[in-house]
Amino acid sequence: MALWNNGGTTYPDVLYTIGLLLCALIGIPLNSLALYRNYKKPPSIARTLYLLLQVVDLGTCLFICPSVAYTISTPKDPQCFEDEKDLTIQFTRNCTTNYISVGIKKPSNFRRAWSIFCFVFATSPCILTGMLAMTRYYQIKYPFRHVSKRLVVGI
Repeated sequence: MALWNNGGTTYPDVLYTIGLLLCALIGIPLNSLALYRNYKKPPSIARTLYLLLQVVDLGTCLFICPSVAYTISTPKDPQCFEDEKDLTIQFTRNCTTNYISVGIKKPSNFRRAWSIFCFVFATSPCILTGMLAMTRYYQIKYPFRHVSKRLVVGI
């Protein structure tokens, strides 16, 4: 599913593929080190949120970056309609659940499961970062109050 042609051999396709693979190769050891470092800290709500965020980032580096690089470097999927012209829709079609609008006639169960997996890994960092920011704000505003799990779930 090349971005700029049907074969995935143009310069932008190769550049995107190399960039995604480099992000994965750099992100895996760095996220692993950060995960190990935060795992050794004493338990707290912020530590738990950081650990969840780092697990999601590590999963993104392990699974999504190589998968998107492979998808970009392979030829266009034969299940797509011939009149599909939008490059953005072509690029994101494997990570969306609305297959009818992007041109895949009948997705397999694996594609549906993969789209749910990609959706969770794409949206989780935003949610976890927001929760972490709200927890930090609460700790700054009320420094002598204990941050409980009920408060974080309520946020």
